[in-house]
Order: sequence, then structure tokens, then C-alpha cells
Amino acid sequence: MIAAYGLPKDTAGQRAARSAAIAAALVAAAGPPAQVIAAAARLLELARTLEPMANRSVAPDVAAAAEAIRAAVATSRTNLEANLSGITDPAARDRLTAVIAGAAPLEASAAQVIAAVRARYA
Repeated sequence: MIAAYGLPKDTAGQRAARSAAIAAALVAAAGPPAQVIAAAARLLELARTLEPMANRSVAPDVAAAAEAIRAAVATSRTNLEANLSGITDPAARDRLTAVIAGAAPLEASAAQVIAAVRARYA
């Protein structure tokens, strides 16, 4: 990103090249947060599987893991949303829009795991 923003912008050609470089850098920068969301989906499956069978001393650890997963998803989603407007490649925009759309259900699912653990102690 820094290199793309540092490109010259004195002429129309330079501005076009700089804009293209920024857009490409934004697509590349979107990779890690999208991967975090994908990994979080897999981890959340594990938390949902573990929650009903976890004993009273382990269940809070499952809730803590679900909270960390929720935070990772929320942070990654925000990062993707912030950068989406600068991404000009339609295929990349569509792919990242789908990743963003899948984040809210993951956050809700993590909240359900946390609530289920807390309900044990109410």
C-alpha cells in the first residue's frame, strides 16, 4: 500500500497508474482479513461442537475462544468494509462482498456459543 500511494501523480498517466496500483494493493491487502474470516468459520464449528460437551471447568474457555473468534471476524470485516470502496476489480469486489456478508452470521453464531456457556452458570 505504501509503495502504491508513493507513486507519482503529476500527469494523467501517472495518476492512472497510481490508481491501478492502489486498487491492486487493496485487493492484496484484503487477502489476510478474508483468510481470518475463513479460519474463524472453521474454528467456530469446533467451538459449537465443544460447547455442549465441555465440562464446567472447560466451558468458560470455549466461551473465551468464541469471543476471540467473534472479535477476529468483526475486526476483519471492518477492515474489508473500509477497503472495499477502493477495489475496482468487479470479481474481487464480488468475492469480498460475499466474505463480508458471511461475517455477520459468524459473529451471531459466536455470540450464541457464549450465551450458551453463560446460561450454564445463571
